[in-house]
Amino acid sequence: IFDVITERKNAQAQLENERSRLRTLVQTIPDLVWLKDTQGVYLACNPEFEHLFGAKEAEIIGKTDYDFVPKELADFFRQKDREAVASGKPSTNEEWVTYASDGHRALLETIKTPMYTTAGELIGVLGVGRDITARRETEEQLHKLWLAVEQSPNSVIIADLDAHIEYVNAACVASTGYRREELIGQNPRLLQSGQTPRETYEAFWAALREGMQWQGEFVNKRKNGEVFVEFVRASPVRQPDGRITHYLMVKEDITEKKRLGAELDRHRFHLEELVVERTAQLAAAREAAEVANRAKGAFVANMSHEIRTPLNAIVGFTHLLQRHSRDPEQRDKLAKIDEAAHHLLAVINDILDFSKVEAGKVTLEVRDFELDDVFQNVCALVREKAQAKGLELVIDSDPALAGTLRGDPTRLAQALLNYASNAVKFSSRGAVVLRARLLNERDGDLRVRFAVQDNGIGIEAAAQARLFADFEQADQSTTRSYGGTGLGLAITRRLAGLMDGDVGVDSQPGVGSTFFLTVRLARGSAPMTRRPSEALAGMRILVADDLAEARTALGDMLAGFGLEVARADSVTAAAAAIAAADRGGAPFALALVDTDMADGAGSDLAQRLRALPLAQLPTLLLLADGDEAATPAVARLAGFRAVLAKPLTASSLYDALLAAMGDGDGEESTATPSAPAVEQLLACDYGGSRLLLAEDNRINREVAMELLGEVGCNVELAENGV
Repeated sequence: IFDVITERKNAQAQLENERSRLRTLVQTIPDLVWLKDTQGVYLACNPEFEHLFGAKEAEIIGKTDYDFVPKELADFFRQKDREAVASGKPSTNEEWVTYASDGHRALLETIKTPMYTTAGELIGVLGVGRDITARRETEEQLHKLWLAVEQSPNSVIIADLDAHIEYVNAACVASTGYRREELIGQNPRLLQSGQTPRETYEAFWAALREGMQWQGEFVNKRKNGEVFVEFVRASPVRQPDGRITHYLMVKEDITEKKRLGAELDRHRFHLEELVVERTAQLAAAREAAEVANRAKGAFVANMSHEIRTPLNAIVGFTHLLQRHSRDPEQRDKLAKIDEAAHHLLAVINDILDFSKVEAGKVTLEVRDFELDDVFQNVCALVREKAQAKGLELVIDSDPALAGTLRGDPTRLAQALLNYASNAVKFSSRGAVVLRARLLNERDGDLRVRFAVQDNGIGIEAAAQARLFADFEQADQSTTRSYGGTGLGLAITRRLAGLMDGDVGVDSQPGVGSTFFLTVRLARGSAPMTRRPSEALAGMRILVADDLAEARTALGDMLAGFGLEVARADSVTAAAAAIAAADRGGAPFALALVDTDMADGAGSDLAQRLRALPLAQLPTLLLLADGDEAATPAVARLAGFRAVLAKPLTASSLYDALLAAMGDGDGEESTATPSAPAVEQLLACDYGGSRLLLAEDNRINREVAMELLGEVGCNVELAENGV
């Protein structure tokens, strides 16, 4: 009995030891371990499982899953337990759970195994759970990477250190034509075509063996023998400890790119040849255009001379006939001829102006001026025709533009005169308004809008777009009805462009038009000095001209300077006025006489003045448009202080007045001729004076001979410059 008891105690002790070791093992396993009976009641668990339910083993034993997790999850656990029992062998599952101890979620891989007694009786289910969250994330990342590599359009090869291929992607299979199993285990030299330089392979392996990256081109061959070019990027594959275990090659098939590149090179070289050829053609065309432009300029100049030559004769003979004719009907016809001749001269001047602007020969003269002078000058030039048609001239200038401005007043006046002339030409009622507005100003830089508004015939909208084109008019019939070249607006557009501006028109048929231009001006550097009202105010001036409109225009301009103006329509009337002043009347400070009047030349007045006590009266000679060839020096020798060419500007007239009365800066204009020279020219109405006339045109020679003969000159002829 003693032995039996001893054996039993030993057996129990051994069993306890085994249970203790088993429990110690269960308690120290890092995985979750639990034991349930056949009814799902917990019999035991380890500390890792305690974290899942957030309770101690003593609190878990005797309870079921329904005591710790939601019913849906508890049903899932119970179902998996039954499946394990039904299968009679271990079953593996994946279960997402939330740890009650800290709330984190984890994916558990669970193995549930039915537990039996030695007699084969089912006693419950043993569960072991392992957190595979990190492993699953790693697997997913690896899967994504695998998909990216497998689906990459570039070929990918991974080889071991002995250059045996371990992996190729689908692109590599498609590119080489080999099946995957035909490539695995092979050396990449399988793809060599024999056309890649040996130096390329040597550089490739030298870089990889040094643990460096390499890139370059391989000329390889597909399974079907087709040669293709690959751009290869190769690099060593390192393990976390730094060991190199594999080589990676990423290859791009650049065969088509190389072909296209070569084709583009051919096209580029061809294009360069075409560019060189075209450049040469353009240079030749430009040279031809310049030659043509020079030829055109020479042609225009020659045509101008050829037209002006007979025109000069027409004007000259008309003038002679007007001086000698007393028949009113003849004088009327001669006046019409003279008007037509001057109209033709205006047309020629338009063409010459346009030619100069088009050829870029017009440059701006930048100087100080006052806007009022520009407006007054323009109005003076159109006033006669405006008054004849009953039109009022109105100036509307922005007060912000008062004072001295800086720019080119001559070109500005020319542009405005083109507008104003058209406004008068195409209007028969109302007023013509010359307007100026300051658009903006920045640091002394002014943007100014000028406009000329009329109540004329207006322009159809469809015609407005071509108004400023060369040789264009709103309606070709206007040329027959109103005259003109169609160049005035084109010239204005180009002048505005020179002044960094633009042109435009607003018009309505039957209502009128507003033509405008914008220009860039600047503030003057200093105020204008010697204003007329200050320097000339109150002085008495005599104007002698046989044309009423000329007397009116010039008189109005002088009156604008604050001068008192007396007018004479002939040499005789001028001499009588001066004589009356000498006998005690109001004295004259200066006389302006036209070079050509009906009863004598301007020099006749100078000769008569010498017989009067008032011989020192400053006298200015006015040259008409047709007197461009007159010599100012000869006129000054005849007793004149200065010579002014028409048309006059307010500023040029004002400066001439100051100079003639000894207040100017020009020495030549105020010089007094010597008495012997004057006597020689005036004796016997220029009798005995010997002049040389060089003119190759017979008609012009005859005109000049007759004109010079009337003043008593002895003329010698030369038909050419030799």
